[in-house]
Amino acid sequence: MTVDLSAASAFSTVDLVEMQRRMLLIRGFEERVAALYRDGEVPGFVHLSTGQEATAVGACWPLGAADVITSTHRGHGHCLAKGLEPAGMFAELMGKDQGTNRGRGGSMHIADPKLGIFGANGIVAAGVPIAAGAATAAQLRSDGSVAVAFFAGVGGGVDAGGVEVIEGGEGGYERALAAAGLELPAVIFAGDAVAVEPAVAEGDAAVGAAVA
Repeated sequence: MTVDLSAASAFSTVDLVEMQRRMLLIRGFEERVAALYRDGEVPGFVHLSTGQEATAVGACWPLGAADVITSTHRGHGHCLAKGLEPAGMFAELMGKDQGTNRGRGGSMHIADPKLGIFGANGIVAAGVPIAAGAATAAQLRSDGSVAVAFFAGVGGGVDAGGVEVIEGGEGGYERALAAAGLELPAVIFAGDAVAVEPAVAEGDAAVGAAVA
């Protein structure tokens, strides 16, 4: 098998090692969350991003503190890739006051505006209009910052979700088109809709099952 290393050559060895470290951090975080949820330690529900580590790290790698991201319901990896500390995220998942949102947001609403993390979101495509707003602000400031909206891929947002928000009157997809028309500094990042959910069945040997 021939491997094309031309893209990788743009990064130093230090960069590549750090990218790998961040991907391993995300995978380790999600595996621990899955185990805690399986054991009934996490209140509420969780949506894991296991298998999406590379897209999260790759998309967030060039971003700075002033750049904004909005995420999907599978936002753990995006938040970690943007620089959020895992301890605060764990506390949030456990409903603790030390959590990133003082334990009130849970898995799907982790955010830290100081780091440019405008939040994961349980509503399909809801991060798109938020990112469009952040990009508008960046354009008005003329500070060179950008906004990235992570968006579930085919079967989980671009096709199904995009239609849902238009039909439901939410306007997420229309905001994306408006962002393009206004030449806003925004990136709509369509990711894979398939990830891993924690297994809950008693005696289930698998930590998670792949779902769309």
